[in-house]
Amino acid sequence: MPMGFVYVLFNPTITGMVKIGLSTDSSEARARALLTTGVADRFHVVYDELVSDCKLVEYKMHTRFAEFRHNPRREFFVMPIKTAVRALREEAAPYLVPDSALKNRCEILAKLNKKFPKYLARDLSSVAVIQLADLILLESRRRASRDRHDELVERVDLEFIADIEKTFPRDRDVRVNARAFVTNLDLATLLVIAESLFSEEGREMAISDFNKGLPPKLLA
Repeated sequence: MPMGFVYVLFNPTITGMVKIGLSTDSSEARARALLTTGVADRFHVVYDELVSDCKLVEYKMHTRFAEFRHNPRREFFVMPIKTAVRALREEAAPYLVPDSALKNRCEILAKLNKKFPKYLARDLSSVAVIQLADLILLESRRRASRDRHDELVERVDLEFIADIEKTFPRDRDVRVNARAFVTNLDLATLLVIAESLFSEEGREMAISDFNKGLPPKLLA
């Protein structure tokens, strides 16, 4: 029962299809690995979920959409992106990693608000760096209702950060790594890795400030 991510990937050069698979390392790392000489453009992570048994959730997804599989030996499915995302949310729900497994964490919302006071969404209730044995995650929680009992949770794998093992050693106290993360983080990078942390007005303001250095998708 390996813990890991089950993902939905999209490649703009492969129209009408999505790739549904798993990674015990990082969805972003898997997407990068698929960019070979035979692929014209890179894959994009549309959606992923951190689950307690990624092999089982992947199997359920593949079984659910068996009739839409383009090739029995490949993980490509002919379907709209939103259909795959909706299904992954449903299939992953019983296997989502519980909060009790994510205790090695450090809250950084106050530090982010201090560093980026004009940009972040006001309904954020928590932003934390979480260290697991094989993963470092950025988790954000947003209030989904006025009573504040319901929350929207998003977790982003930080594996894509260059030399992450050297920059944020997993045998180092999570508080030290979290402090280093906030200290070294710039606004453009935060927009790329966690755009959902921003209010709509804050996002537009940040893009206006830094648009020359942002990826094209953030300029749309």
